[in-house]
Amino acid sequence: MEKAKKSGKFALAFKNYFSDFGFRQATGLALIAAAIVLLVGICAKSVPVMVVGLALYAACGLSGVAQSVFVMLKNNKRSPQFKRAVISLVCMAVLLALSVLGIVYAIIEPFKVVL
Repeated sequence: MEKAKKSGKFALAFKNYFSDFGFRQATGLALIAAAIVLLVGICAKSVPVMVVGLALYAACGLSGVAQSVFVMLKNNKRSPQFKRAVISLVCMAVLLALSVLGIVYAIIEPFKVVL
């Protein structure tokens, strides 16, 4: 019986998450897809696949930054939504910076000259 309650809670949370499907959910799904593409690129040691995965991460980071700025402009500074948006802004900005750094490194690495 306990297991049925837990699975029911998961189904309810899953249903609530996708009830009003919007830009935030699309960004979350794109982050999952980017992670899968990046893992495939790392396992296959394929630079173009890694660059595509990192580019997807960069796009998701940019959309996350835009979402956070929009929420921050729309809400009061003392509201919980504003505070959550600040945390999301910092996380997405770090994700964006790391993915851009990874793209640059993945493109430059094959052209390194050994001295």
